[in-house]
Amino acid sequence: MVCHWIVLLMFNSCVSNSIITQGITNTIGQVLTSILETYFIDSQRHFLVQFSNDEGRYEQLDVFTEAIVFSRRLIPIKFKQDYSPGMQPSSYNLLLIESYQSFLRIYEKIDPMSYDYSGLYVIVYCQGEYRFSLMQSIFSEMWQKKIINVIVIAAGSSVEVLIYSYLPYQPHICGHPYPILVANISDSNPQIGDDLFPERLGDLFGCSLKAGVILLEPFVISVDNSSIQKYTGLEISIVETVAQQHNFTIKYVLPQDLKRGSIEEINSTGLLGLIQEETVDMGFGSIAITPERSFYLKAGTAHYTSILVFAVPSGRPFTSFEKLYKPFSLKAWLWIMFMYAGREI
Repeated sequence: MVCHWIVLLMFNSCVSNSIITQGITNTIGQVLTSILETYFIDSQRHFLVQFSNDEGRYEQLDVFTEAIVFSRRLIPIKFKQDYSPGMQPSSYNLLLIESYQSFLRIYEKIDPMSYDYSGLYVIVYCQGEYRFSLMQSIFSEMWQKKIINVIVIAAGSSVEVLIYSYLPYQPHICGHPYPILVANISDSNPQIGDDLFPERLGDLFGCSLKAGVILLEPFVISVDNSSIQKYTGLEISIVETVAQQHNFTIKYVLPQDLKRGSIEEINSTGLLGLIQEETVDMGFGSIAITPERSFYLKAGTAHYTSILVFAVPSGRPFTSFEKLYKPFSLKAWLWIMFMYAGREI
């Protein structure tokens, strides 16, 4: 693993452009420093940041590098550029790009082994020719990997810095990565403002999600109601409670073989195949978390319904007769005898 402290960090950044001036690069450096300080550091420790830039670039813009390295509030952020087997996927990520093609070259390297898709992503666009369509393209690609905690920093003009993000669910918008401007920083408005990484799935505005299920009593039970197939059961209740809390509706989908199936790199079967192929948005059916399944799918929060503890005392083993009567007290045995006697009467 190769680590660099930000005060010593030297990397290829972005090609020069008429809109990229000393003033705007200093502003971008200050904005980026503030974001790193706010979201990539807590009171206890500094998080390791995965740094990625385009190795295919040909020119170096020293002024932009200096804006980051020597910004007014230096902070000891530790970066890593190389992923080593056994390391945890990175949750804090900084990407520097100079074009959409530059972004795609980095994007192709983003995989679940080295990047945590639920982590935070800051993309700095260093070119001066800012285009709204670029934001749409970047967010569309990130949405394909279900990466939603992402912001893009770009120079809107020679005197302002824009920060874009996206909310996949908004009123009348269901699962569409439409860019939204979350901050416009300039000399007259130096504050970044609202939270850049808010809860994005708290309210899904009544959108419909597909849930893959298998029939498995008492967790999922099919209920025949005229021509409409309905389901009940423990896990149905859990998912519908979540749907109520997050304001979305559910359409249930059963796999053709009606089984949980097996997970492979490709051609997975059953319910697991529906989830992996993204035919459904989520799936449940008492799916145990195993290393094989976790390698290809990211499980949600596990639940259990009860805990059963067996306590075996030390010493002489019970005889067969003792095993029969010892679990119950004398009062319990009397009630059992009374109930059976009542049935005979």
